[in-house]
Amino acid sequence: MLRDREMMRRITSSVSPDRELSAEQDPAGTRSFDWLDAFLPIGDAGTDCNLFVDLREGEHHGCVGTFDNESEGFSIPEWFSIGEMLADVADSLTLGQPALQDHGRRMHAATPFPAHPPYGWSPYIDEGRLRWSLVEL
Repeated sequence: MLRDREMMRRITSSVSPDRELSAEQDPAGTRSFDWLDAFLPIGDAGTDCNLFVDLREGEHHGCVGTFDNESEGFSIPEWFSIGEMLADVADSLTLGQPALQDHGRRMHAATPFPAHPPYGWSPYIDEGRLRWSLVEL
């Protein structure tokens, strides 16, 4: 985790060496287009997205989000704590319900003109590996 964090910090500083990262001072859980020192990576999606804990101060300190390196950065928390994330994934795996239902509904509500219903993620096994598919809620 720390190695990945340092790599992301180096990339951010090399891409925009003179830019002040004003989002460092924003409350946890708020949007950031840049990777911040206060983001601690905890996983990845096997794509250009990193799962991280937001360690900035504020009401949502410790929330879990994804950072999209290619486009939008971080927009809103997927979960408000690691405990909430683990419970959501456990419920999805044991009860057969989609994970990230609350996040899907929050994203849908935050979109001014939604073009589709909210989404969640359903688990399935493919070639012995756990995978997730996007499903409408």
